[in-house]
Amino acid sequence: VFDPTRRHNGDLIAHAAQIGWLPEPVFDATYGGGKFWSEYQPETLVTNDLYKPADHSYDYTKPFPVIGLGPFGTVVFDPDYKLQGTGSKVFADMNASYGMDRDKTPGQRMDDIAAGSVNCAELVAPKGFLLVKCMDQIVCGSFASQTRLVTDAIEALPGWAFESWLHLPMRSVRPQRSQVKPRNNYSTLLAFRRRR
Repeated sequence: VFDPTRRHNGDLIAHAAQIGWLPEPVFDATYGGGKFWSEYQPETLVTNDLYKPADHSYDYTKPFPVIGLGPFGTVVFDPDYKLQGTGSKVFADMNASYGMDRDKTPGQRMDDIAAGSVNCAELVAPKGFLLVKCMDQIVCGSFASQTRLVTDAIEALPGWAFESWLHLPMRSVRPQRSQVKPRNNYSTLLAFRRRR
């Protein structure tokens, strides 16, 4: 679950493939620049991104068209999950590469993550997997659990169950003026399986 050799998202996906969570065909609902696929590339990968070049350009917050899309053995969903509200000018290039250059309130991001997770689940074939990247974090002094949000949303759907998760430690943590709660210095790849 915590592998010290895991350095980036490409390693995370490669480890997911090693344990059998990436049956093909694979649909990447948030392809971006394709960083997930730097260490492992499925033979059949269908890509989607609303803002960058991809096979499709559907908005994951709305239901995907069923005709001609899916079902897939795996759907991978990596939404903009950092609950920062306004995009930082200091890290503008990095924010743009992770879809964090569009201002949203933390509540809007949480709503979009839940909606996108459910919409992506609709594309998964029976016995297939949904992989969702998210991060539990402290926002304005309160704990925001995206892992619980996504798990509750998917397990409320008939025929779905939580499989397990992999964590990716953050390599650096920005200094803070004070610390009154534990830092959540890792992100999580949640794996769910469609039983039927």
